[in-house]
Amino acid sequence: MNKEYFVEKCQENKCLRKCKIIKSCKNISRQERCFEKYNNKKVKDLSEKIQTDIEKKEEQEKIKKINVFVKERDGSCLVTKLLTKKEIHFLNYNFVDWKFLNKKEDCAHILPQTSFEETKYDPENIFLCGRFFHERLDGYLDLITGLFVGKEGRKKQIEKIMRENKYWKQKDTYDGFEQKKTINKRRNERTSLFSDK
Repeated sequence: MNKEYFVEKCQENKCLRKCKIIKSCKNISRQERCFEKYNNKKVKDLSEKIQTDIEKKEEQEKIKKINVFVKERDGSCLVTKLLTKKEIHFLNYNFVDWKFLNKKEDCAHILPQTSFEETKYDPENIFLCGRFFHERLDGYLDLITGLFVGKEGRKKQIEKIMRENKYWKQKDTYDGFEQKKTINKRRNERTSLFSDK
């Protein structure tokens, strides 16, 4: 925007900064200062938007890379691989559209990304899961019946998925995995404290 247009609006008592119009607004030096503030705000807003866009793009790239890695590693939904004939029959009879919903495969997090932000892009914390089962895991529902199982039930289901797909040993537990990731987080925080000095 050019200064002439801005000054013209000031003369018409139409402040583009949306400030209260006072007598000194007619003063040229006041209008010039006001225009400068207006321009500085616009530039600042634009640079913040550009920075936000760059950060979003970088995050999308990270997500894309991890999705490709997990899909190549897992091949297909880890839950579907474990279903018995009886469970498939139950799902087909009670949830007719489950196969359709499960065609869309997501990267599911073992430790929820809302509680464990630092493991959001950690491949050890992510596995391939069909949308039908992913929604059930996130909703603390039984993968087959859809009944509420709570946090402990979700932990047991994750343990079964990871053990039976041979990602975890039989003795590995959800709580042990969580503890390991928490220890790694603390270790990384301490290391970054010393490297900043």
